[in-house]
Amino acid sequence: MTEPLPRAAKGDRPTFFDDPAVDALVTMVLELAREQWVLRHRLAVLEDYVERKEGSLGAVEAHAMPADKTAALDAQRAEFVTRLFRAVER
Repeated sequence: MTEPLPRAAKGDRPTFFDDPAVDALVTMVLELAREQWVLRHRLAVLEDYVERKEGSLGAVEAHAMPADKTAALDAQRAEFVTRLFRAVER
């Protein structure tokens, strides 16, 4: 069985620009782009699934999330923001 990769990178962050703030900004933009694409793909799959099952996307618009799932989503958002702003931490 393969060992999992370490969660933290070792060594200095790679630099591509003279200004470290530009590197941090590029890292943030790339992280957002990655997240956005994953969401776009997942949404397309879910919309296709709902259309096949329900015949309409109105069920998605009318759906209310349970409180426990809303709380889990809030925690995931906080983790995402932490990951996004890690690029500007020193």
